[in-house]
Amino acid sequence: MSIRHPVSVYPAPPSPLSTVLAARFAPLHRELADACGGTPPALPKSSRRKLQKEYVDLLSRHMGLTLPPHVKGRDLAPIFSADLVRRQVDDSECPGWDNLMQELESRSIGEVGRLAEHLRHMEMERSRDPRTSLPESPLLNPATPLLPQLRLEPGELLELLGGCEIDLLGTYCVEEGITLYYARIGLCAEALGVDPFALGLVVYTHELAHLISHRGLDRDSSDWDTDCFQNSSTYTLESIAQWYTFLAVAGRDEETAFHALLRGQSEPYTAFRIWRHEPLIREYVRMAMIEIRRSYMADNAKPKGSLFERVRQLVKFSKDLP
Repeated sequence: MSIRHPVSVYPAPPSPLSTVLAARFAPLHRELADACGGTPPALPKSSRRKLQKEYVDLLSRHMGLTLPPHVKGRDLAPIFSADLVRRQVDDSECPGWDNLMQELESRSIGEVGRLAEHLRHMEMERSRDPRTSLPESPLLNPATPLLPQLRLEPGELLELLGGCEIDLLGTYCVEEGITLYYARIGLCAEALGVDPFALGLVVYTHELAHLISHRGLDRDSSDWDTDCFQNSSTYTLESIAQWYTFLAVAGRDEETAFHALLRGQSEPYTAFRIWRHEPLIREYVRMAMIEIRRSYMADNAKPKGSLFERVRQLVKFSKDLP
């Protein structure tokens, strides 16, 4: 989860394991797309459960921001990438994932390569016969634990994932909107021992919080200047997204997945935890966020940006009052 800028690098061919993971987690793709307003194959538009609107409303209420009329549902709907299959987006900015796939392929059974070749052939034939069904394989059966098939312990996978770039599970890009990497989400969910759909909703909520913090309007109809937003401190951007994701998922089924993921995340994603037990902290974080949005200057003058310093000042001021 992070913010990244689009690149124009010609996409590399998918690795065999990426192709297999894309097929295994295709049901997760459909389920997340159904919930978040995407466009899954073979699901009519009317079947969507509109969790997208629910989370937009939750985040907007917590942030005190409203989306302008020109931000439509399609702007909030994620596009989905099956990792290196790259039908919709170029994913070449995460070389750590490429390296991880190569590492897993080097230690896993030879069935991965054979199965991937079969799946690619099926994809070419699917336009001629849409009834084509997936072959029988434990690698493709969602009911079969995947990590033993890849000869991995859950903790070992999390350690390997730590070497990937920070935009591992999802991104918010100013030009392209939200992207969810559903095969990665499914793989991480098994390693964390959480429901993959719940983890996908956590990632979606985090990226949606980036979008609303950028494009949402405050009570004076001001948004966050795009150049300032893109060049602000990683700590500020991720702490805002994480704080409001934390508030949005509290008491919901996704809360367990949020905290499980949090245990393995780096400091820009965990720094917000120091705020949780301060009185009036929701108001102080919002006030600091609004001040930074209105400054029209990139919030990168300090290692952690100015958000944490401003929140600290507000908390200290309230404690100094008689």
